Amino acid sequence: MGDARIRLQPLPNLHAAREVHVGWDQALETYYAHVCNGVDATGRENFALRIGTIFKEISDPLVVVEAVSAYADVPAELDHLLDVGRRLPNATMTDLREDSRVYKNEQRYNDKMNELYRPGGFATQLSHEQVNPILAEHGWVMSEVSLINGGHSETYTRGGHELTIPWGWPDSRHGEEQLLSPVIADGQKYGVSTPEALAKTLAHVRYTPVLDPRDLQRQHEAVDENDLMERDIALREEPPDDDLSFGTGMGY
Repeated sequence: MGDARIRLQPLPNLHAAREVHVGWDQALETYYAHVCNGVDATGRENFALRIGTIFKEISDPLVVVEAVSAYADVPAELDHLLDVGRRLPNATMTDLREDSRVYKNEQRYNDKMNELYRPGGFATQLSHEQVNPILAEHGWVMSEVSLINGGHSETYTRGGHELTIPWGWPDSRHGEEQLLSPVIADGQKYGVSTPEALAKTLAHVRYTPVLDPRDLQRQHEAVDENDLMERDIALREEPPDDDLSFGTGMGY
């Protein structure tokens, strides 16, 4: 995760230089809100509000939203934007001021990331209708279903192998569950976004057989038995003709 910073449109006030920022500080692991009214005569920043400066001070984005509501035009989904910004892998800067030249571009970017990102992974266009036939073709049988943040995960087994597929709940953009990438096969993560990629992953797992512990024990017992048979044969073999004295113990 990286730092996330959002610049808000200040409400009309006597401070023309006022700036309002909220965001997520990765180093301090806290949300924050800064309302700065410019600098004073000594050049120091004049803060009207400054919270989120202590390690793990604020864990709920709504605390920040409520704190800046008296200073800025707060979008209805600001808490959601803060939560998404905290979860993104790279640092982000979003300018929500009305006169921002990059505002529309950033809005489109955020909309796209909101559409793709889920707590369990990145949403694909794969549905159960596409995935279930592939699982059946490769012989996977569901063994467990568990809840995850924003959806659920399904665990499948086949011949000692294990496959876990996370799914995101339907939302306002999608009327059905979406497969979340990556999937996990035998502890390894595989990114999939198409039916072909999923089938290729399952084919890779298919040709890596997992030995049953009972098979390993039987192999070990077979090796021991063969070793005993070889030793028995060696003991029962007659000694060479030219060394009878040694073989019978009758030598003089």
